[in-house]
Amino acid sequence: MSRIGLIAGNGRFPFLALQGARSLGHDVTVVAVKEEAFPELEGAARDAGADLHWVSLGHLGKCIKVLKEAGARQAIMAGQVKHARIFSGIIPDLTLLSVLTKLKARNTDALISAVADVLREQGIELLDSTAFLDPLLARSGTLGRREPTEEEQADFAFGYRMADQIAALDVGQTVVVKDKAVVAVEAMEGTDAVIRRAGEIAGPGTRIVKVAKPNQDMRFDVPVVGVSTIDIMRAAGAVIGAGHLGKHHARLLAGLDGAHLTAVVDTDAQRASAAAGGSGARAISDYRELFGAVDAVIVAVPTELHQEIAMPFLERGISVLVEKPITRTIAEADALIAAAKASGATLAAGHTERHNPAVAAVMPLVSTPRFIEVHRLGVFPDRSLDIDVVFDLMIHDLDIILAMVKSEITAIEAVGVPVLTDKFDIANARLPPEAPRGAAA
Repeated sequence: MSRIGLIAGNGRFPFLALQGARSLGHDVTVVAVKEEAFPELEGAARDAGADLHWVSLGHLGKCIKVLKEAGARQAIMAGQVKHARIFSGIIPDLTLLSVLTKLKARNTDALISAVADVLREQGIELLDSTAFLDPLLARSGTLGRREPTEEEQADFAFGYRMADQIAALDVGQTVVVKDKAVVAVEAMEGTDAVIRRAGEIAGPGTRIVKVAKPNQDMRFDVPVVGVSTIDIMRAAGAVIGAGHLGKHHARLLAGLDGAHLTAVVDTDAQRASAAAGGSGARAISDYRELFGAVDAVIVAVPTELHQEIAMPFLERGISVLVEKPITRTIAEADALIAAAKASGATLAAGHTERHNPAVAAVMPLVSTPRFIEVHRLGVFPDRSLDIDVVFDLMIHDLDIILAMVKSEITAIEAVGVPVLTDKFDIANARLPPEAPRGAAA
């Protein structure tokens, strides 16, 4: 088979193109753009038996020299080169400089089309970027697990009209719409950035439309929706319950990279608004408004409501972090676990004390503990009164002990006393040692 040149930008596209070309028996010479291509591409090229050369973005002459010396008469461009970088911050060599001086328009299409002409003049034909990736091309129809709703279809139809107009003007190829209104339009920032910006402006329920330009040149400009784009579309979440712990979850989520705090839900409107603060999240009182609008929720409500609120989200495939204890009973916990398995959603419980810096520092120093003694005392709280002290506080210590010992509990001896409530307010538990090398706690 012939030798193919692969001019690689950023993202996973170059890796896929390399694999595709090699699977068809082509020898490959990779020219990796130093300012853009992932460093891991070097190892991937080595594993595939391909040559790789790092070339700076402005050095078109060197790129051509590498390909000609390798005997490549055909080449593909794969991977993004940021639009803003092309026209700023690069030092062109004489070959690229001659191209730049002849451009009639300073846009990406005009530049790369001119580069393709230079490659052809040097005996190197630029192929369609997807030449080796036919199995990865999207087919007509719905690719997800469900069909769009009528409301979503209406937004998509509106968005397609807008996107086609924007693409025809060579402004961008992605628009974000909501309720038949344009929220954001892609320019030089790229698809991922415009989706992130739209989420900050309009919150959940936005629709993303990406189209090809009229007469799109697939040699160097393939409309791509990759894993990172899907991750950004999914990075929307909400906190249900804005009490003692809920307000902390909201604060942390609002500052978390890669996540967008969509809403804070609480039956107390003032409390929800206070927790949402200046994050841009909505303050709402009914958690059911979140169905279909978020990808994950944190449930920080009284324990007696955990199953009731978490279950409908899990059944809809929405991931849930539920504050500890996960539920009041084992049966309720098993039901949530079964729902998560059935829908593929992630279910997690907030046992964060195991990640306390002091506990984390001790863990590597403990190998085979024989005796553990724990005292956890505190003033009477004005919260979590629906559960006893075992579920509220002792549960942390039990979790830490299990993380240290890493063996099954064989027996529990415990006593509890109600003092200020009708539940156990003081409790003492003893875990006898497991023979022959167990630990007592």
